[in-house]
Formats: sequence, C-alpha cells, structure tokens
Amino acid sequence: MDKLRSLARLGRISYGMSLVAFGFQQFLWGDFVPGRAPAWPATWPGRLPWAWLTGIVFILGGAAIAAGRKVRLAGLTVAVLIAGWALLRNIPLALADHSFGGVWTMLGKGLALTGGAVAVARLSRAWTCVARVCLGAFLAAAGVQHFLFLPFVMTLVPAWIGGARFWTYFAGVALIAGGLGLMVPWTARLAGALSGLMIFLWVVLLHVPRALAAAPGAASRNEWTAVFEALAMSGIAFVLAGGWSEDSSSQAARTRPSPART
Repeated sequence: MDKLRSLARLGRISYGMSLVAFGFQQFLWGDFVPGRAPAWPATWPGRLPWAWLTGIVFILGGAAIAAGRKVRLAGLTVAVLIAGWALLRNIPLALADHSFGGVWTMLGKGLALTGGAVAVARLSRAWTCVARVCLGAFLAAAGVQHFLFLPFVMTLVPAWIGGARFWTYFAGVALIAGGLGLMVPWTARLAGALSGLMIFLWVVLLHVPRALAAAPGAASRNEWTAVFEALAMSGIAFVLAGGWSEDSSSQAARTRPSPART
C-alpha cells in the first residue's frame, strides 16, 4: 500500500508539473493549450487575455497539485476549464470526423486531462471510477488509431529502435489492453501502473528527442506540447494505480468540525 501511495504521489507531481508547463506555453503562444482546444474564434476579441488568465490558473493550480496543497480546489478548477474550453468544443468537430482521426485524438486528450484533474482532486471512489473511464477510453481509442493509421504511427518510432511495424502493433495492443484494464475494477491498479510506465518511457525515448530535434515554429510547439501531454497521461495513470485511498476520506473526516456537545 505504501508503494501505491508513492506511485500516486509521483503521478500527482507529474500531472501538476505538466499543468505548469501548459500555463507557461500559453504565455509563449497566446492560446489555450491543454486538451488541444479549437482555435479562438476569429471574430471574438480577448484571445490573449483569456490565454494569459487561464495560463496563470494552470501555473498556480499545477503548482498546488504538485505540492499537495489545496489539491481539491485546484483539481476542480482545472477540470472545469479543460472540460469547458477544450473537451466540449471538440465534441462537434469529432462527430463530423468520420475517419476517427486527429480531432478524435484531441477530444480524447481533453477527456483524459479532465478526468486526471478529477482524479487528483480525490472527491470520492465514484469520481475516481469516472476518471478511470476517461483515461481508459482515451488509451483504448488511441490503440485503435495505431491500427487505423499504421503508416503514420510507424514514423513516430525512432529509427535507432527499429522494427517500426512491430512496435506500432505492440503499442496499439498495449494501449487497448491498458485502457480496458483501467475500466475494470479488479485490474485497474495493475493497468494504471503498467500504462503509466509505458507512457513515461515514451516521454523519454520518443517525445523529448522529437521535441529537441523539431525546427522552431509550429512543429516545435506541437512536439513540446506532446511531451507534457504524455507526462500528464503517465501521471494520471500512476494516480489511478494508487486507487482511492482511505487516508483521503479519513483525513477529510478529521478536518470537519466536530458537532457541538450538548
């Protein structure tokens, strides 16, 4: 149990650090980053103030989550922002994309990041189950996309590793298995731990090298966002591997004012 708590703590810190990074990216690029929201409507004023204001929220909220302070408030605030501005706005675009392509990936990222914020907020067992479904659905869908878009995914496998086709198939199966495993209560902890480890390895072996090699501009922006998205997904999986700890509910009970004695 102590190892699971340590894993969950590591996941919470990773998720919080990713939010901080998203916040700084919003100052650099003047747009909303988490969940890959659709572009700011051209006819609407206020894009930069919105990006900067929410960037501050992500920096402060992410720092609070990483430090373990005001985690419930920070998690709920982040969940509302990502769900309201990225997840919901991507739904109609995804429904119009019958190829199950990139827009569905963006929708899934918004869903998973929202669920991650709910997971770190540690509201109840029921909400932890919702978070497991959110991340599990995204991972399973991403696994299916590995097979649908095999040639493209193969290009993401580093040349020095080799066997691009095999690793694409392997990762697709692993993502589907991990996603479904997260949604089944008796396999959720194992699936979360293994999925988190797999995605973290991708951060080190795949995403960071691609970000460092990317040319300045839109490509670099996309790759660095992918770094912190993967770090966040890994962190969410680790948090869910820790499950709903009785310590959180007992601690909440201790902090409630005791009824006055008569």
